[in-house]
Amino acid sequence: ENDEERANGKVTTYTVLVLEKNSVQISDLSPSTVYLFKVQALSPDGNPGIYSLEQEFSTLPQGEQRENVCFNF
Repeated sequence: ENDEERANGKVTTYTVLVLEKNSVQISDLSPSTVYLFKVQALSPDGNPGIYSLEQEFSTLPQGEQRENVCFNF
């Protein structure tokens, strides 16, 4: 499930809900862009926990390639 917030036509927040998995792959990111990620777990009864610390990373410029990047929260 995805939830987007927009300001001036640009996506400012994107929420990805992942159930029964401990990893997610984010694709179609814009080149030369800074992204902030944080994670929140839900208990078995659906109560949300606290968010992790934010992790910041930048995508490469157009045309540059590198191996996939993984973050552990």
